[in-house]
Amino acid sequence: MKKILASLLAVVVLLAVMVTPVMADTGSTEITGTVEEAVEVSAPAAFGLGVLTVGGTTESGEKTVTVDANHAGWTLEVHEADGEGKMSTNGDVLTNEMQVKGGDITSYTNLGGNAAKVTLEDSGAKGTSQTISVYFSQAVTWGDVAGTYSITLTFTATAATP
Repeated sequence: MKKILASLLAVVVLLAVMVTPVMADTGSTEITGTVEEAVEVSAPAAFGLGVLTVGGTTESGEKTVTVDANHAGWTLEVHEADGEGKMSTNGDVLTNEMQVKGGDITSYTNLGGNAAKVTLEDSGAKGTSQTISVYFSQAVTWGDVAGTYSITLTFTATAATP
């Protein structure tokens, strides 16, 4: 009899648990994030112009600059840090400025003087790995001292102002 009562009590407790309403509630959350305008530039690897022709002009072959941007309207500029745009060695500076062309610029343009920054691309498209071909030119005069000259150029890709 005790077993029957214990079993009956267990069934009653089980039924009570099954019919007792369970309390529940739900909530939600919104997650936001902002993608900012981004632009990245990859400049050409270092290269040499070879032997510069005295009394003539030496041109580079095609070099490429790659720009990745998540919006349209970016610009690509190239400049030389001191603004002269001239190759130098041990204090000697070539007479003529280095010249560049490429992107929107179809003829050679001096890298120094009033054009301290040359805009190669003025309204780039949105997307990845956009390649801009660039070319360099250096004229050498009979007054330039013999030596191995160099110049460091900086390529800057700038996001458009919204």
